[in-house]
Amino acid sequence: MLISDAPASIWLVLVATFIGGVANLVVIVGFMVTATSGVPSSEQGLATGLTTMSQQVGITMGTPIMSAVFTAVALASAAPHAEAVLSGVTTAVWVNGGICLAAALAVATFLRTPRTPA
Repeated sequence: MLISDAPASIWLVLVATFIGGVANLVVIVGFMVTATSGVPSSEQGLATGLTTMSQQVGITMGTPIMSAVFTAVALASAAPHAEAVLSGVTTAVWVNGGICLAAALAVATFLRTPRTPA
């Protein structure tokens, strides 16, 4: 396990949070460019609005789901408080990663560039 309840673990959490934030910025820009590329000028506003709405829905759904996972694991743990919190956070991060991987696989499977007839 990479993090523990030791005070020195906070540095790993801070570095990972920073890297995650920068990665999120890069992904959001790429997501917006991809979603609006090739869209006629008259529909750019619609494409941007739908893309922004999908981001907001993801945030609106993701935060409560991860909070529920954390709470369920932490409350079910018989471990001391710090270990229960750590267990809840670790489980929520793994669930979040699994959901992201499943979403990436769904996009790769179902969102394909249409072939142009020869």
